[in-house]
Amino acid sequence: MAHQIINFYIDDTGTKELADLRTYLFAYIGISIMEKNEDTIVEKISSLKMKYFKTTDVELKSTWLRIPEHRFMKYVKPYNISERELYYFTVELFNTIRLSPIHCIGSVVDKNRLLKTYRKILFDPSPVCYELLLQRIANYATQYFIDEVNIFIDDMSGKNITGSEWKELLIKYHRKLKKGYSPLYRTWIKRKKMDYSRICEDIVFIDSKDSVLIQIADLCAYNVMRQAREYWCNFDNPPFYKGYSWIKPIMHCNPKSGQILRFGVVNFPSN
Repeated sequence: MAHQIINFYIDDTGTKELADLRTYLFAYIGISIMEKNEDTIVEKISSLKMKYFKTTDVELKSTWLRIPEHRFMKYVKPYNISERELYYFTVELFNTIRLSPIHCIGSVVDKNRLLKTYRKILFDPSPVCYELLLQRIANYATQYFIDEVNIFIDDMSGKNITGSEWKELLIKYHRKLKKGYSPLYRTWIKRKKMDYSRICEDIVFIDSKDSVLIQIADLCAYNVMRQAREYWCNFDNPPFYKGYSWIKPIMHCNPKSGQILRFGVVNFPSN
């Protein structure tokens, strides 16, 4: 059997600081793609960009597509495209994503619930959220008999309150997880340690403007987070946030029951 490789493209949404309640949810959401299918998916999205914008050099971001003033400044004005044409592009874009061999997996942390539930242990949203996501990626790799998982993350900037760069902190945390370290195991005593042997030694950061697949992850990230914001633990049954309903068909799920919650998305704390 051929060596099976998947590439996992991740974007984050929300603010990383526990005390920063401008956004009380923080999420890491990603898309899993078999490496052999990447070129075909990129070509389809690039063809759509060429059809509507007359160039493939167009960065797709959820914020820019959703908010009118951003739509005008980022798409309508520079590419001389009408709002109606942009709407049709968006419809075709999500139809293409929905029909592509992609699985979406994510984790969402509620900072308010985190503070209330773990009063004696200070958990930072970013590492907790990343660990929960990596658990799902590891299980996914086992389920689909994947031999190797490469991880690419939208490039990030900024520092935490102690002056450490978020990017460097995530790199270090990934390496610690690979070695078996986990702050969550201190509270989940009965939980068996995860097998991360199929997951890459180091993560790679990519600027979203240079990666169509990071751009797709960005579109998925907002819609999964928004579903959590509106309906918290409900990812399987209506009501759905409109954007989430567009990507629901690609959400990873339990192969037997079809359940998305705890497979395609995990909320923490769940209460």
